[in-house]
Amino acid sequence: MSQPFIHRDHLHAPYFIFVQAVGIYSDLDLLRHLGVSHVAQDFTPSRATKSVFVTQDREWMHVADDWSYTLWHADSTRTAIAGFAMRHDIFTCCVGDVDRSFNFAYYQNARLVRQYVVDATLYGERSVVIDEGSPLPGEAEAMQAHEGVDIVLAIAQSLSINVNHDIHDIRTYTHIRD
Repeated sequence: MSQPFIHRDHLHAPYFIFVQAVGIYSDLDLLRHLGVSHVAQDFTPSRATKSVFVTQDREWMHVADDWSYTLWHADSTRTAIAGFAMRHDIFTCCVGDVDRSFNFAYYQNARLVRQYVVDATLYGERSVVIDEGSPLPGEAEAMQAHEGVDIVLAIAQSLSINVNHDIHDIRTYTHIRD
């Protein structure tokens, strides 16, 4: 899906990158820092296009992936995040599309302070495969939720990221060919 869609007050997306840098970068500059350079703003997105969505709250820029996991699968994304985290705090989170997997990472003060990865079978069995760093504020409570999206967005909220999105504040950028 490449049109922004709000579900239970949240942008319905599988992968988020939150950067604590409101007012510092334009959308395109932020996307370039994250390794996304071949996009154009799309005022009439269609379901057939691969897109990235950008919005913000008072402190954090929000970058959301499409359901093709275009950013998630890009080789440059994680390297770009680690480099960009040298200048800004970053929280990333991802949920599976057909299983109950989820993961999150938090970069603070130029270092990765928390990484948590849960794999899941198609039958719903979850297993923790990475658990590095100290739990984040609100993490224990968030882990009580059933759905991965509820877990990761509750943790984002505990970091003062406002994940209640307004469809009118979301900008869509469509990937274009080189």
